[in-house]
Amino acid sequence: MKRICCLYAENQRNVPCIDYKNGIRQFSSHLMPDDILYLQKIFLTKGFHRIYVPTVCDGRSIMYKLLRSMQFFNDIACLTCITKPAISLDVCDLLGDLRTYCKEDTSINTIEEFFLDVFFTDFMWIELNEALLNDPMVQQAIYIMHAIEIAHRIPVIAISYNN
Repeated sequence: MKRICCLYAENQRNVPCIDYKNGIRQFSSHLMPDDILYLQKIFLTKGFHRIYVPTVCDGRSIMYKLLRSMQFFNDIACLTCITKPAISLDVCDLLGDLRTYCKEDTSINTIEEFFLDVFFTDFMWIELNEALLNDPMVQQAIYIMHAIEIAHRIPVIAISYNN
């Protein structure tokens, strides 16, 4: 939980960019072929990565564009509480599925059971915003994701938005 929460930050730039070990790489609003190849490498690397974009539409556009260009992942999940625009039908709404699975029982054991029994995702992105990070169920889910080391098994992209 702490790891994801401390990554939430406001981005004052109005261009998509991604963190990497030595700083931040910025991209124009129209991704060039080299940018796409660079991002595809990030998307194929297990671990936790973060991207800053101006708006939700920009973030989802980048995600869909890259995931479609790769045609590599079978089960894609998005952890978000942002409802508009709706996420693509071929992307698992992780928070919705988690709420359905847990029903009224939001105990840590039930959430852990969800991730151990139901979560078969090979790529995930998290849309970081204040409402998501303040949701008690999401806080417990993030704790469980760290405890069972999901980011050691799949690429996890965290997206921060300006707006």
